[in-house]
Amino acid sequence: MFYNLIKPSVLNIFMTGLYLGAIQLNLSLIIMEKISSEILWYFTLLTTWISASILGTFYDKYAYVNFKSNSPKLNSIILVLTLILNIYLSLTFNQYSVSQALIIMGISLNGFYGGIFLSGQFRLNKNPNILLIENNGFIAGFILGYIFLFSSPASLNTVIISLNILLLYFRLVNV
Repeated sequence: MFYNLIKPSVLNIFMTGLYLGAIQLNLSLIIMEKISSEILWYFTLLTTWISASILGTFYDKYAYVNFKSNSPKLNSIILVLTLILNIYLSLTFNQYSVSQALIIMGISLNGFYGGIFLSGQFRLNKNPNILLIENNGFIAGFILGYIFLFSSPASLNTVIISLNILLLYFRLVNV
């Protein structure tokens, strides 16, 4: 059982879920803190996230069929962009205003990344437990996010940036 958890592909899927859960919590916190705490904004976050995930899934299938590519370079590019955006959002968190466009872009990029990643994992691994592993990571990301949120939002930002760098490392090593 524990051997399966340590396998690089399973760890990669779990860590991606962990990152996506923590970043979604952080982005919803930024929306509530800086824009509005209305439920409409949270549903906007979810709708944008899911739409971008679906687009990422379709893009990955399109790229694989037409270019025989598994999109690893695009995954790395998206992770670099989200890393820059996460660093910027963490540096400007204590300021009064954060651009709504940047938050929507962060939500879209992370959702798009999730769609590309899961679509590629289904095609490459043929593991029936991919969604279970990713969902467990996502829930662990929410729990980890809440634990660090209670200490301070700055520590949550540090965890997210660290997870982002770790995922980027996984992509660069596996490419």
